[in-house]
Amino acid sequence: MADIEGKSTAILYEAFQSEASDIHFLPTSKGYLVHYRALGEIHAGQTLKAEDGFRIVSYFKYACGMDIGERRKPQSKAISYDWQGNGYTLRFSTLPAKPSESLAIRISPRTTPYTLQSLSLFASDTRKFTELAHCQNGLVLFTGATGSGKTTSVYALLDYVQQSSTKMIVTIEDPIERPIDGMVQIETNEKAGITFATALKAVLRHDPDVIVIGEIRDRNTAELALQAATTGHLVIASLHAASASLAFARLAELGVNVRVECVRAVIHQKLAKVVSKNKRVAFFEWLLKDSLLKGADSNDKSGEIEALRAVRKAWAIGAIDRHSYNLLTDKGMTEVGSGYC
Repeated sequence: MADIEGKSTAILYEAFQSEASDIHFLPTSKGYLVHYRALGEIHAGQTLKAEDGFRIVSYFKYACGMDIGERRKPQSKAISYDWQGNGYTLRFSTLPAKPSESLAIRISPRTTPYTLQSLSLFASDTRKFTELAHCQNGLVLFTGATGSGKTTSVYALLDYVQQSSTKMIVTIEDPIERPIDGMVQIETNEKAGITFATALKAVLRHDPDVIVIGEIRDRNTAELALQAATTGHLVIASLHAASASLAFARLAELGVNVRVECVRAVIHQKLAKVVSKNKRVAFFEWLLKDSLLKGADSNDKSGEIEALRAVRKAWAIGAIDRHSYNLLTDKGMTEVGSGYC
């Protein structure tokens, strides 16, 4: 057991040292492949023998509180972890793959060097975020695929709100990735009946100024979020959508008709690595209230055009390379990995 614990810890330490955002244990017919994701790119690690891989996966399941004997259903858990004075949230996820169970570990630093000023290459994005931070009410939606950096942007916005005001902030997360003093943070727990919707209903009675919803997944949560946004609360939420304008189509799929006057902004983001720097920045597609009130809809491309101009400018000044440019434009406009760092 001590040997397996040592090997498991060594894998974690290698991930921390390489500033990886994810560790993947991929089952094969001969054992497990260990892969790390850093700056959006997958890097091959060591190969584990079948017995060692099985025992290491079981150890991680035990360490995070999963049911070790359950291999037929997906499981997920999160724990806090400290290494060399730095705190991390580790999110464990298993899948009942063949020939053996697969495990992924998402690594999220509990503190981040990212501020509103450092999220983007361009001051215009920072200005828009600071204006949103001073809003008293309305809905702010962050959209993008898993791993596009939405959570990092939300935390940077919350940090600014905390520093520039005395607002009461309540978050509902799955899980809590960054414990922050001065905020009320709620972690969902479906077994205990704490879903985004039930927690949000309770939060509305807790006198909040700012409400953060980790993800809008169903009609009930969406309707409560819109209700809160129209009754004197600033609501910040994430939503999976392919673009800013398609956020309304996504909400319609959930059975919700949105009153555009209560929406402050819809922000879609993608990440790209900065040339010669060990970091990534976001490129934002903005759909702001003024555009919405003028009748912007799913056919409105102004936000996408503005985002494309930003990508071309970044390429022109040498901030991103050709590979990133191709990924961010219509030659390959896809997300690249998870997290900002």
